[in-house]
Amino acid sequence: MAGDDLVEGISRLSITPNHDGGDHDLSNEANAEARLQQEARMQQNNSHAPPLTRGTRDVTADFVAAAKKLPPGDLVKDENFTLFEAVGALEIMDPKMDSGYVPPEDSFEPDFDVTGGLLPEEVLWIMDEILRLEMSFHDGYPLSQNIFTSLHIFRLIDPNNKRPYYLRLPDDTSRNKLFGQQMVHDVLRKYCIAVVKCVECALDTITRQTYYEEEDFVTHQFGRELLPDLDVEEARKLLVEAMDFIDNYQPASSNDNYQVFRALKHRLVAREHILFSMSGRHNQWQDLRDKVAEMKEECRLVKPLPDAFSSKVTRQLATSTPPRPMPELSWDQALRQWTQLCNDVLAADDFRRFRKERRPHALQQAVWDYAYRSPLPKTYARAKVQDVLMGTDSGSNGVINVDFIYRDILELVLAGDPLTGEEAQAVEVPMDPRHRAVRVLSDFAHAAMHAYKELYRSLNQNRCRMRRSLIHVVLLFQELETKANDCDVSLCECQYINAYAADPLSEVARMDTWPLTEWTILHKETIIEWVLQLGFETEIYSPPEMRLIHATIARFADDRAERLGGVCRSNANKILRVLFTRPFKANFTVKLSQALGAMYGVLEFLHLVDIAPRRFEDPQCRYEARMKLLLGQLAILVTGGEYYKAIEQPWYVDMPVQKVVEITTQAIMAVKKEDLGILKSMPPDHCQYLGTESQWQAEIEIVEKVCVGFNVAMMRIGQLCREHGIQTLSAEERPDLRSMYEVVISPPGQRFHDWWPIPQIKKKEKPGAAASGR
Repeated sequence: MAGDDLVEGISRLSITPNHDGGDHDLSNEANAEARLQQEARMQQNNSHAPPLTRGTRDVTADFVAAAKKLPPGDLVKDENFTLFEAVGALEIMDPKMDSGYVPPEDSFEPDFDVTGGLLPEEVLWIMDEILRLEMSFHDGYPLSQNIFTSLHIFRLIDPNNKRPYYLRLPDDTSRNKLFGQQMVHDVLRKYCIAVVKCVECALDTITRQTYYEEEDFVTHQFGRELLPDLDVEEARKLLVEAMDFIDNYQPASSNDNYQVFRALKHRLVAREHILFSMSGRHNQWQDLRDKVAEMKEECRLVKPLPDAFSSKVTRQLATSTPPRPMPELSWDQALRQWTQLCNDVLAADDFRRFRKERRPHALQQAVWDYAYRSPLPKTYARAKVQDVLMGTDSGSNGVINVDFIYRDILELVLAGDPLTGEEAQAVEVPMDPRHRAVRVLSDFAHAAMHAYKELYRSLNQNRCRMRRSLIHVVLLFQELETKANDCDVSLCECQYINAYAADPLSEVARMDTWPLTEWTILHKETIIEWVLQLGFETEIYSPPEMRLIHATIARFADDRAERLGGVCRSNANKILRVLFTRPFKANFTVKLSQALGAMYGVLEFLHLVDIAPRRFEDPQCRYEARMKLLLGQLAILVTGGEYYKAIEQPWYVDMPVQKVVEITTQAIMAVKKEDLGILKSMPPDHCQYLGTESQWQAEIEIVEKVCVGFNVAMMRIGQLCREHGIQTLSAEERPDLRSMYEVVISPPGQRFHDWWPIPQIKKKEKPGAAASGR
């Protein structure tokens, strides 16, 4: 037996003496040998002992009863059973969570043979299915759930498959292929190789720009490489070979298969357009858009072959996350989205014109219009915009550079200045004050480059990330103010020296304005207004906060309007006409924010907006949390107590309600007629919307609707007050209309403008009336 062998083996063990210069202790050897033999006998006896049996008991009822005794919200924690282990226990063998789970009576790998022959109609369907799944990839879903589910592509990217990336196994050297096999190996294989290289190009474009993993896009390749030993040019040559094969075998136009072969040729040409365009070699998005339109009519020619795709491939991919719920995209929807992608990328390429035009404020208007295209441009298209504006790692120059920022400064705060104009830039004498001023301005433009680029990167993110990113851009411009102050001191010295050289006898004061500081603050305050208004669009404010936020927007816009007015006055004779429109925009923001703040204030007075303090809520803490990154930007926002004191006593306190309604509605009508009227009458080059005329006109019309909607809502409030005998907004007279009316704020997408939420006052239905109506 095994135990006897163990005892016999131990008995033959010899203990090697320890030669340490002394006599060896034989008694220790004997004791050790005896102890080992005893342990061996005990192990032998235990092997013959009857097995230990344990009983089982269903504890489900006990567990449920114990769980019911716990109040909601309590967490039962065991130090030996962590959250990671708990989630892992849920994932294992769960079909929705465990991607490696194999159901009973199911094979681990798909049974489809990718080396087998296929009909032309089946190859056409596979091409269309890959094109459809590729759009799901551009929607931000993992490759493991779309393109990698193609078994032909999955065979190509197999780690054991090497160049030239055949579909057949390495030991399969057969050259005598039937026509169906030729369709697979000479057409479909080469098409799939081009698809993989298109995916690689798309990933390269996205990853070299700012994006958010998992939120915008999934770049994970799950341990697979995208044919690294084959470049884009070789993939293009393979496509050409596939086209030649189709041309050689294409039947006459009278044959039934003519339309199928023609459709196959269209798919190969379209793939070549995608490959060229995504690799940056040629811009063929317009040609691709035309091909997509032709594909829509050819879908009837296909013969479906669902077995060529399988989700079982996820069992062989390296992933630590479960599959995502992915909506099913129809063929028509995919083609519409491909058309949208073509249009968005063509619009992105249109930004290249600003390299020559150098109109910073027109670029800003165009980027905002692009960010609000409907539907929202995909991550790849937004990355292309960043490529054009900021340049690429391969060395291509972007639109935004030092000269572009220099131009922005000249247009906004130094229009027509003799020290920094185009003539001054040609001066090369080091001691000339004009040369020194240009150098100071150039140094500042270099310092502002990072903040300026981050501004445009932020505008090319999804809406939630746009707001968060702009908050960080505010901090970058805040840091830039120190550099702007130092550069302004140097510019003042150059101004003084230049004036003294022109007339030594004149008493010349230093510059009253600080242009670079003004430029920095104007940009910063504009971005702060965007951040606050994007909060309305992303629905992060509760109704009790509306008055505070509108009052804050009005404060920043008012300060910006004053600064713009000062710049215009200091350059009255040489100001660019483009700058005349900016005070009108700022003034409109001030008036509409003040009016909306007053409207929400009246609603608070009527108790239609609940501002009662909640349990565990501290208004000061809530204010600081909401304004955390904006504190210190204006002196009035330093402390919440002072700011609250200012807005708790608004201008309409103790004023008759009808007077408040009259003042606000007249102010909005005046703004609509004057400020918006002037902006509508300005030509495109003055308002800096050249190239985006349709978007500009649509924006003006929407804002006019906001004005009309505000007046309607405000007059409705006045009507309610008359009906219920409410005369003034005084502390003694605080009626409660909550039992009869409610305030409804429409969600984004259902408002006149997402940045200007106008509340609607609706009458509550009585319970009895609702029942009788049914």
